[in-house]
Amino acid sequence: MTYYQRSGQNSPYHYSYASAQAYDYSQSHDLDNILERLLNIRHTGSRYCRLTLNECIYVANQAMRVFYREPFVNESFSMPCKIVGDLHGQFVDFLRLLSVCGYPPDTSYVFLGDYVDRGPNAIEVLMTLYIYKIKYPERVLLLRGNHECPRINAMYGFMSECTMRFGFSVYTAFNDSFAYMPCAAIIARRIFCCHGGIIKDLETLEQITTFNPRPIHDPEIKSTVTELLWSDPNRSFDGWAENYRGAGYLFGETALTEFLDKFNLDLLARAHEVMQDGYELFYDRKAVTIFSAPNYCNQFDNAAAVMSVSADYTCGFVIIRPISYEFPLTRVDEVGGPGLHQSPPYVAMASENSTYALRGATEANKSSGPETQGKKNEKTSVAAYHAD
Repeated sequence: MTYYQRSGQNSPYHYSYASAQAYDYSQSHDLDNILERLLNIRHTGSRYCRLTLNECIYVANQAMRVFYREPFVNESFSMPCKIVGDLHGQFVDFLRLLSVCGYPPDTSYVFLGDYVDRGPNAIEVLMTLYIYKIKYPERVLLLRGNHECPRINAMYGFMSECTMRFGFSVYTAFNDSFAYMPCAAIIARRIFCCHGGIIKDLETLEQITTFNPRPIHDPEIKSTVTELLWSDPNRSFDGWAENYRGAGYLFGETALTEFLDKFNLDLLARAHEVMQDGYELFYDRKAVTIFSAPNYCNQFDNAAAVMSVSADYTCGFVIIRPISYEFPLTRVDEVGGPGLHQSPPYVAMASENSTYALRGATEANKSSGPETQGKKNEKTSVAAYHAD
């Protein structure tokens, strides 16, 4: 997919809020009641949760206020926590993930973005995440993905979902909240988290904030935000190159190493690509891609993964296999980490000398062939599919 610039009437999102202004945003709603209805979907078997237009707008606006008070690069989130990749509107799978990994506030979460599009229940995913964020802002961190931008989610399903179920005002309210979302986080001063990748020619981490005053509805094509949301690693060369997506860059191992060393970091945790086992370690374990939507688009038999970071800097992965006719029950594998079952060839990724480096682990899920860019014509196993 090519990232295109917004200009006048060619934009899918014109920032006209007249249709939303007829609603009373000051009306209060019972968040616990809404959350209960959302979580009960797994028992009712209903396709959608019973929500109202005003409830959606209220939750979106309350979440926007929480985002507004947060730094653009969150450096205060602490361990232990779990890091989650793309969800893409797969609400039932998201509920499975919560049931396996724990519910806030008992479990702390960092979500790496791409909550909407592709899947059928982006509204339910957002409502659940936003309510948890409003109730437990110190235990849930929501980062922005490239699909949390109106020029993208207008084309890949979210606008259609909102307008068909509630009207354009709900779509507007959610996109308003996206404009205030933080775009990066540093966990325990060592793990750099974002949706896409690192930033080229960045002198200080403070520049990410100073160069990008919020609200940011649609990031400019040449901006640090776009690089955070869109950039990808490329294993076939070193250094930097233009991204085939039309936004951000492709970066090699040397580029990543220089970025991490410059800012005294040890690991890049990112999402943005489908992985067969839900995650992939690469560049000598200096980076990990996490993808948390199993059976993506109903076309791939990929698993979902969640990365666990313990208080002693040990990392592991929870792998949730897709449900199928052959395997109708949730199957969970645990890889590495304290208290997690370890089976060859995986080894616990324990830190040494008070560092966060993922040493002692076999580089898992390494691609055996070229990346399947744009290959979506059949249900297949993939090493890395770029989730546009």
